[in-house]
Amino acid sequence: MAKIIGNSLYTVKKFILERYGTEGYSRIISKIDSDSKKILMEPIMSGDYYDMKVFSQLINALGKEGGDDVLAECGIYAGKKQFSGFYGFLAKMVSIDTILQKAEGMWDKTMTEGKLRVTKKDDGDYSIHVEDFTFTDAHLIQITHFFIGIATSVTKKDYKGSCKRVDKKTTDFLLSEK
Repeated sequence: MAKIIGNSLYTVKKFILERYGTEGYSRIISKIDSDSKKILMEPIMSGDYYDMKVFSQLINALGKEGGDDVLAECGIYAGKKQFSGFYGFLAKMVSIDTILQKAEGMWDKTMTEGKLRVTKKDDGDYSIHVEDFTFTDAHLIQITHFFIGIATSVTKKDYKGSCKRVDKKTTDFLLSEK
């Protein structure tokens, strides 16, 4: 079973708590199975790995609660949090090309399954190819906007993104400046 680093799970939990409060968070996690709910009621350790099932259920429940716009908002929030504080300061010293190339290594530290590859296209757009990983529909919306959040945070420019499932375990994302 795929696992995800706790920091990613923590960021989504924090987004939900900030947006909906503790009552809303309780309502959202009431829609998931008891094992995942038990994990989400405890503090999330940012350096520990958690079953991807927990993350997927949380994202899916958030989507049911708030819809695609809230999933997009969550993704942008998470992407911007990725490069805040000291890391944000350092990220502003390098190009978006460098940051996105580092994304390949960041994926490997965040997820225990799948591979991510970033390619800069001739027109300046970025193609992000993820293979050997299955996304839920809700997660696709959230992670597309996560990439937008990273690019926007680092460059202070507006980006747009899209995704296309190639097959069950392969997804292509496109990130371009507006």
